[in-house]
Amino acid sequence: MKAGVLFPLSSFPSDFGIGDFGKNAYQTIDLLKQNGADYLQILPFHPSYQANSPYRAISTYAGDEIYIDLNQLVDMNLLNDVEPYLSDSSVVYYDKVREFKHKYLLKAYKTAKRIETVEVCIFVLEILKDFYKEHNEYIKCIECFESMMEFYKNVK
Repeated sequence: MKAGVLFPLSSFPSDFGIGDFGKNAYQTIDLLKQNGADYLQILPFHPSYQANSPYRAISTYAGDEIYIDLNQLVDMNLLNDVEPYLSDSSVVYYDKVREFKHKYLLKAYKTAKRIETVEVCIFVLEILKDFYKEHNEYIKCIECFESMMEFYKNVK
């Protein structure tokens, strides 16, 4: 008999108030496998600004930046050390975590744009080139939509 687990990504262990795609997630997956889990299904993790529900997304294709692991950006020298934030909380405070992570993601973006190291360029190209090629028009639309949402402060 096969067994599995249904997981919201937000529930993985993390140092930053919400589960993410960091080392803790991989360790949890390894632990599940060691304990006999054959499958792991993750709930949708696209951007949601309405009740932070995975089922009230503004996009079915985009991933929410809130799930980016800040420690990986430190390892890539795009950020200096990032202090833990709400790491002991059993509740996800989405708005607080989004605000906290946004400033670091913006800082990492500016650093990457400034230094444009070969390592960063290769990392970005490897991960995004095929996706961008396939979804180029969609990406332009979602960028425009999110910019307008920010400008009009989430007018529905």
